[in-house]
Amino acid sequence: MEYEGKVKAIKDFGVFVEILPGTDGLIHISEFSWEKVAKMEDVTKEGDVLKFKVVGKDPKTKKWKLSRKVLLPRPEKPAAEAPKAE
Repeated sequence: MEYEGKVKAIKDFGVFVEILPGTDGLIHISEFSWEKVAKMEDVTKEGDVLKFKVVGKDPKTKKWKLSRKVLLPRPEKPAAEAPKAE
C-alpha cells in the first residue's frame, strides 16, 4: 500500500518520515531513488511530504523500514552502442 508522510529528520544515511502521529519510519538513502544520492539534503528537506511504501520492520530496532524507490519507474538501461562501420 502507498502512504504519504512528512519528513521529520534528515540524516547522512536517510530520512525519518512520520507514518502516523508519533510513529516514524526510515527511508534509507539506498531506498530513496534509483539514482545514487550523495547527500540527502540535496534531494529533500524537513517538512517535505513524500510518498512511500512500508517494506518491513527492523528486527533489532523495531523501526519501520520504508522505500520511496519502489514507487518510481525503473530507469531504462542505455542501449549498447552499435559497432562502428569501418
